[in-house]
Amino acid sequence: MESVAESWAGDGITTVKMAEKILSKKQKAVSMLRKCAQIFGLNRAFSDKEIQYISEWTNAFSMSEAMIREAYNRTTTNTGKLSFQYMNKILSSWANDSIRTLTALKEYEAARKGASKPKEKTASSNYDFDEIE
Repeated sequence: MESVAESWAGDGITTVKMAEKILSKKQKAVSMLRKCAQIFGLNRAFSDKEIQYISEWTNAFSMSEAMIREAYNRTTTNTGKLSFQYMNKILSSWANDSIRTLTALKEYEAARKGASKPKEKTASSNYDFDEIE
C-alpha cells in the first residue's frame, strides 16, 4: 500500500478524488478488455500491443463496445480472422469521419451509397433531321 501511495504521489495524485478518478479509469479499461475478449471469443490474455489498440479505440477514438463489435464483424467477414491491424484501420477511418455510433455509421454509409449511384442517362438525339426528311 505504501508503494502505491508513493507511486501516486510521484504521479501527482494527492487527493482522494484524484485517486478515485484514476481507479475508475482503470476499472473502465479492465471492463472494456473483458468485453473485447468476449466479442473476439478469446480466452487468453491480450498482448501489450493488443491492449494499446483497445485503449486507443476507446480513449483516443471514443469508440463504444457496439462500434468495436461492428468493426470486428466486418474484419472477420472480410479477412476470415481477427486482425487488430485491420480493425484499427476501420475504427481509425470512422474516427476521422467523426462516426462514433451505429446510427451515424448507417447514415454515413447510406449517404455514400446514394452519392455513388450511377446517374440515369438521358436520351439524347443523334439524328440529323434534315437527312431523315
